[in-house]
Amino acid sequence: MGNIANDPGLTALAKTQASCRESSKEIQNVLLKYLDLKIKNAKNPRDAADLRGIKEYWASVQEKLKDIWSVESDPHLMWEAERELQLLTGGNGVKQTLNELSEVFAKMSRK
Repeated sequence: MGNIANDPGLTALAKTQASCRESSKEIQNVLLKYLDLKIKNAKNPRDAADLRGIKEYWASVQEKLKDIWSVESDPHLMWEAERELQLLTGGNGVKQTLNELSEVFAKMSRK
């Protein structure tokens, strides 16, 4: 993600879309699979239910990030997709959501 943010050849719009694309892939390929494993190994039904809720949240975030990077270069459609992300996350836009995702991955790597 740092490489994307520091790439002088990318516009702000392109950086946002690239960050959303990479994050969407990481959620799909790493986080959701990790949560599936945690659900499978949950010690009790309550923990499994909590983890399923977390997985549903991140799957929804992944879909909104996918919407943002897939709208080509239409700023209005990107704005609409980001607004939907904000509604889903309680007000967090792309930057805040990606920061939250980074924290989740940092916690995962410590376990």
